[in-house]
Amino acid sequence: MAQRGKKPIPKTQREISISQQEPYVNPDTGETRGNPNDSANLNNRGKQTSFRNDDVKPFELGFKEIDESIFYYMENVIKPKIDQNGVIQKVPIIYGSPERWKQIQKDGYYRDKKGKIMMPLITFKRANIEKNRTLTNKLDANNPNNLHVFEKKYSQKNTYDNFNILNNRIPKKQFYAVVVPDYVTITYDFIISTYYVEQLNKLIESMSYASDSYWGNPERFKFKAMIDSFATPIELNQGGERIVKSTFQLKLHGYLVPNTIQKQLNSIKKYSNKNSIIFTTEVVNTLDDTQIRDTQDRTEINVSDEFPSYAQTQITPTPSPTVDELVFTIDTSLGDGLAEFTFSPDYAGVVNYTINWGDSQTSTITTSTDPTHTYSTGGVYIIKINITSGIINYSFIDSPDKLKVTELNNWGTYSGLTSMNACFYTLTNIVLKPTDYPNFSNCTDFVNAFRQVAWDSGTVFSNYSFSSATTMDLSFNSSPSSLNGIAQANFNSVVVASRMFNSNPNFNEDFTGTNLAPTTMSQIFRLSTNFEGDGIKDIDISNTTNMFYAFLNTSLTNQNYQDALIHWTGWNGTTATKTVQSNVVAHFNTAKYESGGESEEVRNYLTSTKGWTITDGGGI
Repeated sequence: MAQRGKKPIPKTQREISISQQEPYVNPDTGETRGNPNDSANLNNRGKQTSFRNDDVKPFELGFKEIDESIFYYMENVIKPKIDQNGVIQKVPIIYGSPERWKQIQKDGYYRDKKGKIMMPLITFKRANIEKNRTLTNKLDANNPNNLHVFEKKYSQKNTYDNFNILNNRIPKKQFYAVVVPDYVTITYDFIISTYYVEQLNKLIESMSYASDSYWGNPERFKFKAMIDSFATPIELNQGGERIVKSTFQLKLHGYLVPNTIQKQLNSIKKYSNKNSIIFTTEVVNTLDDTQIRDTQDRTEINVSDEFPSYAQTQITPTPSPTVDELVFTIDTSLGDGLAEFTFSPDYAGVVNYTINWGDSQTSTITTSTDPTHTYSTGGVYIIKINITSGIINYSFIDSPDKLKVTELNNWGTYSGLTSMNACFYTLTNIVLKPTDYPNFSNCTDFVNAFRQVAWDSGTVFSNYSFSSATTMDLSFNSSPSSLNGIAQANFNSVVVASRMFNSNPNFNEDFTGTNLAPTTMSQIFRLSTNFEGDGIKDIDISNTTNMFYAFLNTSLTNQNYQDALIHWTGWNGTTATKTVQSNVVAHFNTAKYESGGESEEVRNYLTSTKGWTITDGGGI
């Protein structure tokens, strides 16, 4: 019986590829470069590494970043505060330089630049560093090839399907090489100084509660921190001032990836089994130059003095969970200087709200009358208002004490507002720095709402919703702030946008993806001298009838002007495919169209066919 022949085994894709490629021979030198698919080829570009087009770069992790993580967690998570004569006062946190720490230990207190004893105060310094060899054992600390390598089993390019199996195709594999960090346990010494034991107890409670958790910035690095004990409070008398002090140690489990170990290998590499190498790392930010203000004596401390090399770039704060109250800060020394404050909202319907005046006194308001509160002593107070019903506009502009309002700290969840007309207009001392997002779901009128008002640089406007707003006339007019992300806020119902961003010297937002579709945008960007018009093509002008002086005295670029004309009309090379209104008066400052190009064709269409009156810089 004849033996049956075996079925031939098909070649793999790799075998076919290699067989069809011959070594490259340089025609000038005769040098042979070898097969580009041969792993032994030293010139294989698949083995070359590059950060081109990568959006992240290698990082180093040192003591600076660990110190910053403690400072960030204290400032933004624990947020130590005390009650000083009915005033909620933020406790400054400073990093103790050797000279400063020596002074505190010698004298028992710390004096500011004016010679005044600073209290309350929290100071800390790095005291001790220990190797932690329980986690890993480094064979050679200076060898950059000391790394962990692991294989990623599955990915989009590593699929074990029937087609690959039947065709004997080898799935693509990915390998990750990660530098082994140097694990350390770092000890920090802390000193808490207050006027009273009760204040000290509150601070100790907050610090103790934060123990055994991961301290740091969630966008950067976090480390396990532990506090075992607090020293007995020490009471001192200095110059007639009573000081209550306590000390404790914080142990932090950290790790180091110094710059020296990055000589040949970056912190993380991803390898493929053929020819692609992709690099990924974490983006490292640093603390910004911010100021901590002691509200008692107005002494200013600059973080750059405490962390000389740490203060570089700005961190955008993440809004905290929304609370029910409207929260704002007043300073009774401003305005008429009287130790009192009047809240003057606009009322409608059944009135019911409660005011915490910030001095342990509260009032429940059930009538349409403006409550006035007199403080026993003047100063800075945080007012919290919990609203059930009856208020349709906060109307701070109507308060006789509007100049005393210095901060808006929280919007609250109240949804009964129907108008923000001129709410903060003429409040020259206020900065809006809310930690949450407002509920404007029933609010239609924003005329002059935030005119001339300064906003905190960390405000994220892209998460704001003005979904019920119909008129935004002068709403952000003459604001000194950049209004970061405002173009991506929800403006889907806005009809009137005239002078909306007028006279904003720091305004230059990108309107790409905006849902703004107004009927009138007269003078909308007028006198916003730095506005270049990025993304204005995405503004829906299908119903716009007025663009008078819209871009007068702006920095509208030629390209953005040309793109807007073409996009607004849906120009397809010969005709418009989108609806635009007739007889529109439009002013584009000195921006120029392309002579003989599409933008000129569109411009001629708008002026001759649609009757537009266009002012611009002419053709180029």
